[in-house]
Amino acid sequence: MIGRYGKRYQPSAHLHRRMCCAGPLAQPPVKRSAPCVTLGSTMPLTCSSTILEFPMRSTWITRPRFDGTLVTLEALDPQQHRDGLIDAGSDPSIWTYLRFPPGDTPAGMDVHIAELISRRDAGTEVPYIIRRTKDNRIVGVTRFIDLRPEHRGLELATWLHPTGQGQGINPELKLLMLSHAFDDLDCLRVQIKTDATNTISRRSLAALGAVYEGTLRNHLITSAGRVRDSAIYSIIATEWPLICAQLQARIARKQGGSA
Repeated sequence: MIGRYGKRYQPSAHLHRRMCCAGPLAQPPVKRSAPCVTLGSTMPLTCSSTILEFPMRSTWITRPRFDGTLVTLEALDPQQHRDGLIDAGSDPSIWTYLRFPPGDTPAGMDVHIAELISRRDAGTEVPYIIRRTKDNRIVGVTRFIDLRPEHRGLELATWLHPTGQGQGINPELKLLMLSHAFDDLDCLRVQIKTDATNTISRRSLAALGAVYEGTLRNHLITSAGRVRDSAIYSIIATEWPLICAQLQARIARKQGGSA
């Protein structure tokens, strides 16, 4: 190589490695089975053509169904689930804290379903309907959102009809989704955001064992035009075993009829 003043020199091995690896670390996303990335692998990083491989967001989560004892999660089907979702979303209070336009009318729910399907098809979210086992009724929607397979992280988002609250449904759906995130996808972090003024949701997240990390001020504008602050909570992989055991105990108490 030609250095300053026209002098020829041989770069050191260390400099050669830096120059060799100067390009982007990630290659085009590649679908892989769990664990989803090679981070944490005992294989050393090299200057080969493939250094890290990440799954595409749209193929990272493909499971069509989660079966619990109190609830079943089914991949959203616009035709099959429309009528049940119209009923589930009919209470206006559901939409008070959400950024979505209200889905408490058939027309409003059609818009909501179309938005969820658009995000699913874009590969940014994976939506499921929440079906209560005891009466086979749809009581809400839950989603994997903010998919970040390259960082082994994602976010959960849920809305429930008031009749689905306080029955163990939310703890069990969280158990199903968090188990998939941490045990199947090998996630390092799962986060959940809620309206900072939504005290019921915040109490639920505290009971879950999620850690409050702070408030995003003026985070977004709701469909009603209100500027919303969002409280952000998270669970990390090292916290998951204890939270998993606590969720299982809560669900067992609900099944046994105790609070």
